[in-house]
Amino acid sequence: MDKCNFGRTEIKFLSFYINTTGWKCDAVKLKSIDSFAQPTSVKEVQRFLGLTGFLRRFVQNYATITRPLSLLTRTGKMTDGKFPDFQWNDEAEKAFLNYRRTLNYNVQT
Repeated sequence: MDKCNFGRTEIKFLSFYINTTGWKCDAVKLKSIDSFAQPTSVKEVQRFLGLTGFLRRFVQNYATITRPLSLLTRTGKMTDGKFPDFQWNDEAEKAFLNYRRTLNYNVQT
């Protein structure tokens, strides 16, 4: 009976709060995205996309918005534990900031 929740109006499940009106994201998860520094390597872009992919249900056109970031992860074969030719560009910067702004707007409305 410890795992059962009877008569509750809201429960927490996998960093989401679920109630009769729908799903709401945990503030800790949002804060971790807001505080995520601009990626400086392919691994950091992958880490950011992994974190944001968990919340894709809150962002309409997630794949379109994050496409410039996804393209940065396709830089070639890894050698010596690093990906070659990582180039952060204006398009990636716009996608990075646009995703964070869109997520915050969608979650807070």
